[in-house]
Amino acid sequence: MTQRKSARQRATAPRPVAVNAVDSLRSLASFAARAFPSGDAALLGALDVLVALCPCPLIGVARAMGDGRPGDVLHVQRQPATPWDATTIATFLRDHSAKIASLSQPNAISGTTAGAPAAGMVVPLCTSTGQLWGWLVGIDPPTHPPAYEALQVLAGLVMRHVECAEIAAATQARLLAAEQAQSRTAELEIIFNTMTDGVFLYSADGHIREMNQGARELLGLSHEPHHLQRDAAARSARYGVREEAGKPLAAEDWPVSRLLRGEHLTDSNAAEFVMDTLDGRSVILSFGGAPIIAADGTISGAVGVCRDITARRHLERAAASQAQELEAVVTAMSDALFVHDQVGHLVRMNPAGQALLAVNDAEVSGEMQDRAARWDLRDAEGQPMPADVWPLARVLRGEQFAGNDAIDVWMHAANGQARLISFSGAPIRASDGTITGAVTLARDVTMRRRLERRTQIVLEALLGMATALVGTPDSASHERRDLHRLVDLTQRVLGGRHISIIRIDVATGGITPIAMIGLPEAWWGRLQSANVAAYLPAGGLAQLLRGELLQLDVAGTPIVPGYHYFDIQTVFMVAAPLEDGDLCILSVEPPDGVALTPADVGLARAAVQLAVLVIERERLLRERTQSQARELALQVTNDQMLVFLGIAGHELRTPVTSLKVTAQLAARALSTALQEDVPPSVTKALERAQGLLATADRQVGKLNLLIGDLLDVTRIQSGKLDLRPALVDVVALARAAVDEQQPSWPDRPLILDLPAKPAPLTCDADRVEQVITNLLTNALKYSPDEQPVTVTVQLLVDGVRVAVTDHGPGIPPADQAHLWELFHQVPGIQQQSGSGVGLGIGLYLCRTIIERHGGRVGVDSEAGHGATFWFTLPLAPEENAL
Repeated sequence: MTQRKSARQRATAPRPVAVNAVDSLRSLASFAARAFPSGDAALLGALDVLVALCPCPLIGVARAMGDGRPGDVLHVQRQPATPWDATTIATFLRDHSAKIASLSQPNAISGTTAGAPAAGMVVPLCTSTGQLWGWLVGIDPPTHPPAYEALQVLAGLVMRHVECAEIAAATQARLLAAEQAQSRTAELEIIFNTMTDGVFLYSADGHIREMNQGARELLGLSHEPHHLQRDAAARSARYGVREEAGKPLAAEDWPVSRLLRGEHLTDSNAAEFVMDTLDGRSVILSFGGAPIIAADGTISGAVGVCRDITARRHLERAAASQAQELEAVVTAMSDALFVHDQVGHLVRMNPAGQALLAVNDAEVSGEMQDRAARWDLRDAEGQPMPADVWPLARVLRGEQFAGNDAIDVWMHAANGQARLISFSGAPIRASDGTITGAVTLARDVTMRRRLERRTQIVLEALLGMATALVGTPDSASHERRDLHRLVDLTQRVLGGRHISIIRIDVATGGITPIAMIGLPEAWWGRLQSANVAAYLPAGGLAQLLRGELLQLDVAGTPIVPGYHYFDIQTVFMVAAPLEDGDLCILSVEPPDGVALTPADVGLARAAVQLAVLVIERERLLRERTQSQARELALQVTNDQMLVFLGIAGHELRTPVTSLKVTAQLAARALSTALQEDVPPSVTKALERAQGLLATADRQVGKLNLLIGDLLDVTRIQSGKLDLRPALVDVVALARAAVDEQQPSWPDRPLILDLPAKPAPLTCDADRVEQVITNLLTNALKYSPDEQPVTVTVQLLVDGVRVAVTDHGPGIPPADQAHLWELFHQVPGIQQQSGSGVGLGIGLYLCRTIIERHGGRVGVDSEAGHGATFWFTLPLAPEENAL
């Protein structure tokens, strides 16, 4: 039996496996270098195969940390039979980290690993530039010789893979960066071209390399496309760059010059100037930008951003002007204005506020409660006001009050004077709605309230005056009572001893006394027989007629000699005209001779106007009574006339019909006689008689139509006009009406303008044809013989329109509204053709018939240009169409 070899023999025995493995590694390394030159993922699979063929039972790859020590194990390959694993590599690296970090060449390190002796071969992994990347570590039992060559070959493959992977990653990163840069460039290009501000890119010599559309529009280049081809001096002169004050801007102070000198123009120090654009505008521009710095620190160009601030500057100026105006308004306001912060401290008040409080700004500082307590605020009834209902406190809580909602407060000013103040106000809110302060307005209404109380008394008196106008007087004595009451109420308001109302006939100067208080009966008697010259001084009547206030001082010498003024010292007179031209005068003697105030004068004028209303009311009542009597008489007369027309029409129809028949029979007899053999002289006489009979027949026909119209009027007035509706063609009706009239007007051109298809109507055919005939005969009678008359039928969407157009004198606009009234005839319009006199009935009948059919009538005419009379009727339903 073969004996077991000693340890030394085993250590020194050749290792054919290792030699074969090294050869295999070299061959595979050469193959991997050729097959996978790009370091792609397949190389990692080949590396695993090479590691498996390496004679070391455990191989690991560790990356170098920043301090040069081994870091985490990135890759481990172990043979199946070895008891070691990745933890063994990590422990080995940790235990020998200091020594490993100092290695620059492959070296063997012996030690204990996982409790057993082990020899480690460490190969530094360096990049092609010599930079340490990590280590390749092989763990072998100490009895095995170090596998230097195999590990070095493997280390070379590892680094080739690493560098190829890093090159691929760098290439991918560059491609990604290029794509991102291209995308960013496209985005910047879009932003560049869509910016509303003008963007300019300048070269180092100040020429414009590029500009966006906003810059082109700002300069107005569309009006001078070749402007940029000019030299710099010509372009600069064209813009007329200047300061806002008008001073030309020197070239070295232009924004681009400043940028190319290295300045940065930001929002805070942007250049502002005025220039003339190429399309004729004068604009104010704000120019910002920055120089472009090359890698060597030189300025290679500049970027400028230009914005048109013309509108903003105008708004700023307008705002400043408005602020000045507002300041002037606030200062000039008669109302006191107070501005408070959010806790009620006074921020500002205007001069009116200082005058109202009789203090200055410093004297009203401090807490709101202290100020309010100082002024002893009370409500309108004089009761103390709690702090939570003070006007300012309510406004700071968000309330707003003005106008009728204003708060009246009694307060004591610094001088001790009590005043009734009307407060209005509103909170000041920030953009988020929070209250940041308050504005209050105060007005001294003490005197106004006193005047209001007096006015209340006056209004009550005036109400009494107006009450006198409400009742309807049933007699002249009632009217006099109203006027005496009016005088009494006026005295209660104005005071004084004597008040009177008189009426003066301006044409004759006669005086009629109407009502008086405080004057003796002798005054009444004297005025009834007096003239205006004995009552008023010279020019006094003219002054009253002009609506002026007349003041007479009659103390001492009378202003009208011989006239007795009954101890009156001063009298004021106001007047108002009456409808008939007379003048109503109110005379007032003020108490104690004191002049009337403007309010008193206004009340006096109101009183005299009320007196005029009372007088005019009586006149209108009398006229209304007379008008009612006339209207009643007219109605009776109209009823009697209609009865007469009805009787006369029926009585006339029988003899007229008989006369027409007789004329027709005589015409037939003459026609028969003319066919017999008679002498020529007799024939001539018979033909003449035949013509006279034809004329008589036509005249009798017209008389018959007139009688028919009269009877139709009576039927309409009595509501007995009956219609017999049926489905008819209005085109045929129009043609029939023209055919019927043509023989009576043989020389007149009658034109028919008709549609190609029928116009079905549900109507009374005889009545509608009667309307067409009336309109046609009117047109023939009131237009020249040589002028044509046109009858037009026009189909509408939902009806039909029939119109008759003539070339007569036309209808004045003032008469067009009355054409369709009964018995109306346009004055000045003379009949130009035919015979017979119209009674103003035909158009009235036309309107009534058409409106009874649900249609409308109208006329289009201008004086001197003829007239078109028309009517419209609704079409019949489709299922009944002809």
